[in-house]
Amino acid sequence: DVERRSGEDVDVTEVPNEEELYVQRDQQSRTRYEYDRVFPQHSTQEEVFEAVQPLCVSVLDGYNVCIFAYGQTGAGKSFTMIGAADIANCMSENGDFDDLAGITPRAVSELFRLLNERTAQIDFVVEVQMFQLYRDGLDDLLKEPIKRKKGDDEDNNKKPPPLKITLAEHSPTGLVYVEGAQTLAATTPGDVMKIFAKGSARRTTASTQMNAESSRSHLICSLVVKLTNKRSGKESIGKLTLVDLAGSERVDKSGAAGEVLKEAQSINKSLSALGDVISALTTNQQHVPYRNHPLTMLMSDSIGGNAKTLMFVNTSPADYNTPESNSSLAFANRCKDITNAVAAGPGVQAAQVSALKKELAKLKKGGGGGGGGGGGG
Repeated sequence: DVERRSGEDVDVTEVPNEEELYVQRDQQSRTRYEYDRVFPQHSTQEEVFEAVQPLCVSVLDGYNVCIFAYGQTGAGKSFTMIGAADIANCMSENGDFDDLAGITPRAVSELFRLLNERTAQIDFVVEVQMFQLYRDGLDDLLKEPIKRKKGDDEDNNKKPPPLKITLAEHSPTGLVYVEGAQTLAATTPGDVMKIFAKGSARRTTASTQMNAESSRSHLICSLVVKLTNKRSGKESIGKLTLVDLAGSERVDKSGAAGEVLKEAQSINKSLSALGDVISALTTNQQHVPYRNHPLTMLMSDSIGGNAKTLMFVNTSPADYNTPESNSSLAFANRCKDITNAVAAGPGVQAAQVSALKKELAKLKKGGGGGGGGGGGG
C-alpha cells in the first residue's frame, strides 16, 4: 500500500529462471544476482517449502539445521516463515496444509513424518523452546508470566530473572543453552503447532507506515531431537532452528517515532551484529564475534561451524524499495561465501563422548581397566 501511495509501485525485478534475479537500478542499468534458488513473487508456499524439505532429514542425522528469513520490514519474512494461516489450525487431520501455511509448520510436520517412519529402529524425544529478542532483551515466550498478587504495587511487579545464554562451545551438549528457559516436550506436529501458537500470541508487533503489523522482535524457535537406537543404545542429538528476523528499516520511510523508533534502532543494531558474524565467517577470521549480541549468541550453533543453514532473503519488487532490495541481496551474496565444515553435529559428538565415558566407568567398575596404567587421557 505504501508503494502505491507513493506512486512508486512499478515492479523492477525480473526472474528469467530459478537461479537468476535482475533488479533495475535506473533506466540505463540493472544488477544481476545469482542464487541457489529464486522464487518469483507469485510462488506458492508449497513450492517454497520444497527447497527446505531435504534439510529436515539432516536433523535426524545429528546435524544442527537453521532456516531463517532476512530482509527489510514489510518484505514478507513472517509470511515465509510462519505463514498467514492460523498456525494452531493450519494442518488438517490427514496432514494437508492450508495454502497459506509457511515453512515452520511444514518443516515441523515433515520432521515428525520422518521420525515416525523410523520408530521401529529408534526412540525419540522432541523438546521445544521459543524466544523473542525485543529491544536487546531475551524473552521466553513459553514461560507463563508472573502474576501480580492482589495489593502488589504495579511498579514493583516481579520480573523473571534474566535468561543466560551459554554458547555451544561451552555447553556439555554442544548446543546453545539458555539457563532458566522453559522447555516443552512434543510428541506430534499438533503439539508443536499449539506451543508455537501460544508463544506467537506473546510476540511484540506494531504498526508502521511500511507494515501494518510489523514484527518488532526477532523470533527464534528451536526443536531439539534426541534419538536412541533401539538395538545399539547409541544416542544422537539434532536441532532444527527456525528464525523470523525482524525487518531492517529506514526510519524516514517507516515513520517510526517514540518507542517504535527505539525498537527500530535496536533491530538495526542486532542485524548489524549478525552482519559482523557473517563478515567474519566469509573472511575466515579466527575470531567470530558471536558474543556481541544475544541474537548472534542464540544462533551461534546455527551459523558457521558444522551447521546446515538455509537463508531466505525477502525483497520488495517495487521501485520504491530498490535501495533496500539491492542492499539485502548484496548481503545474501556475502552469505553465499560461507563454507561450513559439515561433519557430525555437536550433539552427535557430545553423545559419543558421553557413551565413551559410560563405557570407561563400566570398565573401571568391572576391573577391566587392566593392570596399570592407561590413565593418560
